Amino acid sequence: MQGLVAGLTLSERFHLIRQLGVGGMGEIWLAADQQLGESVAIKVLSPKLGDSHKFVDLLRDECRKARGLVHPNIVRVHDFHVDGQLFFISMQYVDGQTLAAFRGKSFQEIIHCLLMVCDALEYAHRAGIIHRDLKPSNILVDQSGVCFLTDFGIAAALSDERQSSGLSGGGSLPSMSPQQLACAPATIADDIYSLGALLYELLSGQPLFHPNVTEERIRLEPPEALPTDGSGQQVPDSLGKLVLAMLEKTGERRPAGVGAVRLVLEEVLADFPALDAAQGDTVEQVGAEPDFIQPVRRAAADRSTETVVDGGKPKAKKGLPASLVYGGLAALVVLALGVVFLLPEVVEDRGPIVIDRETAKTVDSETTAEPGGGPDPAASEAQRKIADEVLGELLEIDDRLRSIGVELWGGSEWAESRRAVETGDKAYRGRDYAGAAENYRRALTVMKLLEPQSAEFLAAALRDAQAAFDIGDQIRAVQNFELALAIEADNTTAKKGLKRARNLDQVIELMSRGAAFEESGDLGGARSVYQQVLALDSLWQPARDNLARISTGISRNEYETQMASGFSAMAQENFSRARAAFTAALAVRPGDAEASSALRQLDAEEQLRQIASLRQAAITDEQRENWAAAVQKYAAILAIDGQLAEIEKDRMRSQQRLDLHQKLIYEIGHPERFNEDNIWNAAKRLLERARATPEPGVVLSAQMKQLDELLKIASVPVPVNFQSDNLTDVAIYKVGSLGSFLNRTVDLKPGAYVAVGTRDGYRDVRRSFTVEANGNTQPVVLSCEDAI
Repeated sequence: MQGLVAGLTLSERFHLIRQLGVGGMGEIWLAADQQLGESVAIKVLSPKLGDSHKFVDLLRDECRKARGLVHPNIVRVHDFHVDGQLFFISMQYVDGQTLAAFRGKSFQEIIHCLLMVCDALEYAHRAGIIHRDLKPSNILVDQSGVCFLTDFGIAAALSDERQSSGLSGGGSLPSMSPQQLACAPATIADDIYSLGALLYELLSGQPLFHPNVTEERIRLEPPEALPTDGSGQQVPDSLGKLVLAMLEKTGERRPAGVGAVRLVLEEVLADFPALDAAQGDTVEQVGAEPDFIQPVRRAAADRSTETVVDGGKPKAKKGLPASLVYGGLAALVVLALGVVFLLPEVVEDRGPIVIDRETAKTVDSETTAEPGGGPDPAASEAQRKIADEVLGELLEIDDRLRSIGVELWGGSEWAESRRAVETGDKAYRGRDYAGAAENYRRALTVMKLLEPQSAEFLAAALRDAQAAFDIGDQIRAVQNFELALAIEADNTTAKKGLKRARNLDQVIELMSRGAAFEESGDLGGARSVYQQVLALDSLWQPARDNLARISTGISRNEYETQMASGFSAMAQENFSRARAAFTAALAVRPGDAEASSALRQLDAEEQLRQIASLRQAAITDEQRENWAAAVQKYAAILAIDGQLAEIEKDRMRSQQRLDLHQKLIYEIGHPERFNEDNIWNAAKRLLERARATPEPGVVLSAQMKQLDELLKIASVPVPVNFQSDNLTDVAIYKVGSLGSFLNRTVDLKPGAYVAVGTRDGYRDVRRSFTVEANGNTQPVVLSCEDAI
């Protein structure tokens, strides 16, 4: 996952320390929770999962449910967090290793850990939550040997998302039951199977069906029996049968609940205690402390067979009879159903708690009466349940108080409650459950009285922080704002106040520098410094006031400078520079009347200059007899100011000359039309109009001369020879009929003509010809020869 590095802080709270691992969901990091002042583990979802809104919503809901799991052997899930495009979960950090380190150890060491896992799993089942992904990496073992089951709810969320995508339902393949592979609804039987696969892996040293685990083998192939454990000891027959029963293909044939599994595991551990290799004496389990409650050995009357001791070393029993194991397990079905469907209501609403480390190390175990007297196991169990109930409520309020920084403001009341909790924990470890409950209740009472006081401490912290801030006491202001945030992490006033308080020393120092700049007359420097102050603390009023005053002075100077520059440039007819200056002055004082008036004056000056320039150019065009250009320039002047009558008069004169010029060009360019009298007369009148123009100019004079010559030429007829077959009637348009002939000469004025020949029974012929003024016109031949 890109972007996660040590030193990064997420959600302005979690400071990443080091990566703990990478999994299918994303990365796991050790982080310092700067709000609670403790180390936590955070699981950051991979971008692929984070892109699914459905998965994120489902995971958030499952995290809420997981927070309700309050047990010494379950890793606490704190909360679900969002930082930009990152989604992550904060949870209890367990400093240790995973249960994978126990592969190949003796079955006694493995059972010792598995009993704690059973306690956690049974509690979760009572809360209505199925784990669905029991495997060594999901069980953590701390430095004291206490086991913690993790990924509750998270595995369920993954399972639901995978099922909706058509994938296998949750979990890792070696630990998945055949029902999980079929994407069937999750049941306790699935966790029983996974717990059996976990026990099988730890005892054998490798996962079930390793190395070629497939879905087909899980569905059809029975697992091999376990002859020995990793230490070389023979696996007790009762333990081996239990593992195979847990790995049955159908859920109905597996043990009915985790309690039934735990019962058999306790029997095995009681009948086969670990031996010291050197002396042959029984020893405590690895990782157990002296005050740990160890599983109690069952009386001989409770067992179907005795362990035979030969030479001080116990021989393995032949195993519990199948009728006792499976009959007893079946008898627990009713109890398991009650656990699954009734007890969840009791624990459904429990929130996250802060588990006391010493309490977390306690291994929950039943007390069984020994022959000849001893504590009543039923009464002891009842007292323990009462203590557990009180402890559960206590841990919830303990978690809430710690989340609002009670260590910082709780004082003697908090200390008193902690002493009562420690006394209760000691009593609990000594199996004095009544004494434990009494001390837990005393601590609970103090905490309940303490919790409502947080609002008063919050208000006082905010008052003291603001007072310290106002007098410039940065240290006290920061301390009190931090206290307020410890009580209420989302308090907006405290967040803003803390940010301001942390910059207070820089703000005061910058204000001093700004005053020094002002005294030296460097207003620009002063403004820059006051802007830096407001960048640090936008609410610092002295900086606001000073900046407003300094900005006003700077603006006044800038305005006056720009106006003077503008008028100077306008006098020099540098209109572009003048406009830039007046515009800049108007930017300094938006809407200023003087700057606006100067811009209007500038517009008028520019118009006058432009009109004069265009008129001079138009006069030049007229002198050159470039009438089209002159008309365009006069039109441009009128577009600037349409009220200029003299310019309109000039434009009309130029337009008339342009019209005359264009007509002369046309007539001169088409002299072949002059053979028609009306056209010749029109051209003659145009020539007379041109001759009436005063001061005709070189171009017009040349045009008049040329047109006059063309008209003269067009008025002198030229003989044209026509040839025919004496059978065709020949006619000339606009001249008349010539009749039929063999050869005939006709005088025609120079120009373009069309002659047509007709003859009955033959197609007409048509000839276009031009009469040249120089008499070089070719004979015109017309004969109708194409018979119809």
